[in-house]
Parts: sequence; structure tokens; C-alpha cells
Amino acid sequence: MIPKLWEQAGKTIEAMAGNQTTVLGNDCIQVMGTEGILMPNGLYQRYPNLNKTIDEAGKNQYVYNAKRGINKIYGGKLVENICQGLARSIIGEQMVRIASKYRVVW
Repeated sequence: MIPKLWEQAGKTIEAMAGNQTTVLGNDCIQVMGTEGILMPNGLYQRYPNLNKTIDEAGKNQYVYNAKRGINKIYGGKLVENICQGLARSIIGEQMVRIASKYRVVW
């Protein structure tokens, strides 16, 4: 099932580059075209200037602008980014709850 999710994520990248709205997974991750991926906390994972290019081997690839230059993105990497974003949201929310009772330290 994981390779199928990666394949679906690859199609999601193509939809984002074409500014199409779609969903990923079992309709639980909303993709809002070039706006990015809408996370449950209301923030977006964005991929600025996402576009298709051709790599050295002549294969299609997708790239976007990041703080440190141009990054490649593909299905597996998109799934990883979403998982990390969800984990950050969960940790952040739990820290707020814990902070209401205890002092939070790093």
C-alpha cells in the first residue's frame, strides 16, 4: 500500500503544479492547487514555483524554490513532508496543553 500512496502523491504533485484542487489518501489531506497542502491546523505546506523540468536522464521531475535553492519533490518525499508536518502539529498542540499545567522546557 505504501508504494501506491507514493504514486498517488506523485499525481498530487502534478495536480498542484497545474493549480488543481484534489485530495490525498482517503480524502483526508486537502490539496489546494498552488496554495499548497492544507494541514489540519489551518496552515499550508507550500511549494513555491512548483514546476515540471527534465532531469539529466531525460525524465520528468518536479522542482520548487526553497530557502536554500531549488529542491526536487517526488511522491515519497511529499508523503514524508506531510508526515513531518502532522507530527509538528501534534507536538505543538500537546505542548500548549502541557503548558497549561506544567512549565515546558526544551
